[in-house]
Amino acid sequence: MGLRDYRVGRRDRVLRVAIVGASQRRWTNSAEVKRARKFIKDLLRTYKLVYKDGLVVISGGCPYGGVDIWAVEIARELGIRTLVYPPRGHSWEHFKERNIKIAESCDVLYCIEPRTNPSRGGRWTLEYARKLGKTVYLIRI
Repeated sequence: MGLRDYRVGRRDRVLRVAIVGASQRRWTNSAEVKRARKFIKDLLRTYKLVYKDGLVVISGGCPYGGVDIWAVEIARELGIRTLVYPPRGHSWEHFKERNIKIAESCDVLYCIEPRTNPSRGGRWTLEYARKLGKTVYLIRI
């Protein structure tokens, strides 16, 4: 889940985990939604065990719902701090600007998408974060 990338001896460190991915309309199967939400919850619980109050979840606050919104809801439910970068508009330039902020401000990034309907924006953000040398994971549900 990415915990291996950060030494346990550095527990006092803040870890910024970005969770991005497919918007609500790409999730056409309720079982996939349930599995995606469970993955996010399990992931954040695990990180919280190690980083406690030093964990921050970063999201893009997608106006179309989906992974961005689920990540924030679950983080808040678990008492984890959040940082949301909503797009300033609905054009690709606005989303791109937001995605760059997410990639630049995270330590590790997860892109979560349904196997049958990939996320274009989430994948773009993953690739941008990878180019910045960030640890990235593509999770296909």
